[in-house]
Amino acid sequence: MKKLFDALAHIRACILVALLAAASISSPAAADEFIVGFTGMGDYAPIFVAKQQGMFNAQGIDPSLRMMSQVASAVASNSAQIGGVTPTVLLQAIDSGLDLVVIAGGSQTTHADRSFGVVVRTGRDIHQPKDFEGKTVGVQAMGAFLHVTFRKWLQDKGVDSNKVHFVEVKIPQMNDVLKGGSVDAVVVPNPFMQRIVDAGNGFVGAYYSADLPEGMPSMVYVSTRTWADAHRKEVAAFRAALEQGIAFTRSHPDATRADIGAFIKVPPPVLAKIQWARLNAQITPAQLDMWNGIMRDQHLLKAPVDVSKLFFTP
Repeated sequence: MKKLFDALAHIRACILVALLAAASISSPAAADEFIVGFTGMGDYAPIFVAKQQGMFNAQGIDPSLRMMSQVASAVASNSAQIGGVTPTVLLQAIDSGLDLVVIAGGSQTTHADRSFGVVVRTGRDIHQPKDFEGKTVGVQAMGAFLHVTFRKWLQDKGVDSNKVHFVEVKIPQMNDVLKGGSVDAVVVPNPFMQRIVDAGNGFVGAYYSADLPEGMPSMVYVSTRTWADAHRKEVAAFRAALEQGIAFTRSHPDATRADIGAFIKVPPPVLAKIQWARLNAQITPAQLDMWNGIMRDQHLLKAPVDVSKLFFTP
């Protein structure tokens, strides 16, 4: 356990140094350099829709959408002005001294969610939570949403998560790493989860969202407080377009999948099968506060974060 905590502390320290260094040398973006950062998950469907279907333009903005591996770092350094991040990343950034604010909700956990899960390598004898002990499991990043929630699920099932060997694997590489046998399982979101299953390289061991608390935010959109204060009209327009994008995903699932495919390059047969999380631009401090206890239990925060101070109203 001590090794895991020491590793997480070292990772967080390195991240903070990198963020602060980048922020100190970055120059403010001009008004026409409005970038929204995202990673390869279906939870970002509403911004893809808003871009492709003209909802951003209708609100008088035209942001560039860019896939990036470290969205919080990009926002903190002003390489992106808005980004979708998981609450685990957000609270650790706040705990480390960064001044990020929540400008909108993104997605929430639900017991029926099939947008992420743990995928076991084909041929591995892993069929229940206890079987993960002694195994190697790939996660996108230590302390990130999928790592934290999977550890919580294991612990809730009576498994000592410290007996599981976690390694970091970039999500687009998880299929190849799983196929190669260097990991026994990966914790992965759609559309990459579906791609692994369709390729025959793994099977879904658990859609473990079924056992997580209902309604926890799993992704939120953030900015720096400085940028949000100086761009209140853009923030309001982004939120309005996001709401329209969410409504579109509910009534036009096939078109939504096509829009996802424009930004996350996976084959159409894979896109045709994927589901996305419950999407909701509205988020309350009480919902975000649910993460404080979980992350404190895993020794990921030095102290509880006062989430009431993180919400920005344009």
